[in-house]
Amino acid sequence: MSKVVEIPLQPLTPDGFAGFGQILGDFDAPPVFEAPHLCSWRLDFELQGPAELMVVRYFHQPFELTAIERHFDVTQSFIPLGDQPSIMVVAAPTDPQDRSAVPDPDALSAFYIPGDRGIMLWRGTWHALTRFPVRPAGASFALITGYNTQRELERQKANGTAPRLTQELDYLAQVGVRLRVIDPKGLAARA
Repeated sequence: MSKVVEIPLQPLTPDGFAGFGQILGDFDAPPVFEAPHLCSWRLDFELQGPAELMVVRYFHQPFELTAIERHFDVTQSFIPLGDQPSIMVVAAPTDPQDRSAVPDPDALSAFYIPGDRGIMLWRGTWHALTRFPVRPAGASFALITGYNTQRELERQKANGTAPRLTQELDYLAQVGVRLRVIDPKGLAARA
């Protein structure tokens, strides 16, 4: 019999999300470049190797998971396409040199991501293998990731080749734990 760990859903705020990544959309810092018709901000995007731009479509499903992953060579960015809110489950990066340094299930956080905000995850931030669209219609994102990381994940799915640039942690297989996002503040219900 597996144990269920509940992860309370919280609103996306710069302070609350700072340990996991950066919010894309509202910037408190002054722009790095201004012109009469625009303002622009630089982000802390990191990548080793070529970049890949993908469109990812996530389907609505129960807010439950058993596994998380982290990527060692890229800060992934998820930019929503069409005002569809979602939920992102994350845990702070752990020592990349120590693959046994993994987050305790109680250390995971769940954030309500409004459909007009993107997020960029710091390199090594643990995250659910999926995003959880709040609405039945699902949600699409432009994903900026590493080409090498993505190809390695595709090879893993195709032939079981163990990845070097990504580490996956299956809580159910490792410690008999299932994870469930709960919404005590009704954030997702308002979407």
